[in-house]
Amino acid sequence: MLKALKMIEERGVEKGIKIGEERATRRIVLKLLLKQFGDLDEEYKKIIEDKKVKELEIILEKIIDIKEIEELEKYLY
Repeated sequence: MLKALKMIEERGVEKGIKIGEERATRRIVLKLLLKQFGDLDEEYKKIIEDKKVKELEIILEKIIDIKEIEELEKYLY
């Protein structure tokens, strides 16, 4: 019984870590885009909020290369 509870607790901790990582990655992407381009369209913000971590990491890698806000679209859609 205790072993089962321990496993459930570990899964909960892992899920919490994953959620925290997703939130932090989204926050960083938004912060960098705001710094580079100023205010972002609400549509872009919504799309970024819905992205998975792997997709956000691709955007993070490309942010330096993106010169125009329109170039961001190929990573959002």
